[in-house]
Amino acid sequence: MKTSLPIAGIPRYDPANVQVLYYTTVNLGNYIENDYRENVGSHCGVDIDATKYPNGQTDVFAVIDGSVFIAKTNDPSYGNYLVLKHENCPSFQNPNTLVTYYSCYLHLSSLAVAQGQTVTTGAKIGVSGSTGNSTAAHLHFQIDTHDAPFHPYWPFSNAEMVAAGYSSYTDAVNGSLNIDRARQYTISPMTYIQTYLGTAGGTLFTDIANDDADYAAIKYLKEHNVIQGYPDGSFKPENPINRAELLKMAFVAFAYPVRTFNASSFSDVKTNDWFFGYTETAFQDGIIRGYGDGTFKPGNNITKAEALKVLLNTKKIAVPTSVTNSYFSDVAVDAWYTPFINTAYERNIIDHSSKFDPNLPVTRRLISRWIYRMVS
Repeated sequence: MKTSLPIAGIPRYDPANVQVLYYTTVNLGNYIENDYRENVGSHCGVDIDATKYPNGQTDVFAVIDGSVFIAKTNDPSYGNYLVLKHENCPSFQNPNTLVTYYSCYLHLSSLAVAQGQTVTTGAKIGVSGSTGNSTAAHLHFQIDTHDAPFHPYWPFSNAEMVAAGYSSYTDAVNGSLNIDRARQYTISPMTYIQTYLGTAGGTLFTDIANDDADYAAIKYLKEHNVIQGYPDGSFKPENPINRAELLKMAFVAFAYPVRTFNASSFSDVKTNDWFFGYTETAFQDGIIRGYGDGTFKPGNNITKAEALKVLLNTKKIAVPTSVTNSYFSDVAVDAWYTPFINTAYERNIIDHSSKFDPNLPVTRRLISRWIYRMVS
């Protein structure tokens, strides 16, 4: 059996080290802030964050071959949602036994399939969103057992919640109400599909696997003509980007208009260079300044700090003139680029880690990731 990720490019689900920028609620977890432990709450399945995708929307895929068991819209709790039926699956507890499972996809913005339709692993079935009882764009993804009394299965009713003394659904989940039922009628969905993960779907670039953490970003930018591959079909994600290339990517991604000029403000940029319109527009609009000797150095690799400045300025995101703190051990509070880095950190454009390496060349992978998180 071959399985697919429900959303392309999400990182591996590891209960011992949850990627919190991707998984906001874990299997059998709770809603308590910064608590990502399993088996401490009665939340079935996982919540996959979709806020990083443009407008909270990205394609959702069938994780296993099967048929559409339920396809409903405008449910007050689940919003637009799907349940797929999968027969002859290896059992989660005993892989030598074949069973039927039901995968569930909740809070979709739209459905791409109808009840009774046959689907294959990796086929698009909908688009993520924030419908029903949802406070932010995400995909609630769970897998029910064949003997669950209903789908999507949930371990308690409103009446049971009130009878148990809980005043809200959130409190009941945090209090592990009927967690034994959740264990009985659902399985850990990401753990299961990762066991049989294949490479369903077409190849984006020869060196970008479908389960690459930045697959969705690279796919989106390719489809919107922000990035291109190499003649050999590769993307070369770790290659650096030069200053001229970055300007073009930012202008195209954010639909920034390129104006016409008759002269260049930089001694090393000619009016017949392919990037002249980008550099001159950026200079006249204060997106870039160039160097003290009057050059722009278009072919130089652009650093991570410089790239963030260009992206934020092109996107017209307000950046303070100074800051009093730094989020990274290798970023000085008084450095020229710290306000840009802090702004990107606070907006979840860049990853949260201990170091940033501001003066290293930025790669095609990182630029794709950052632009994708900024597009809306």
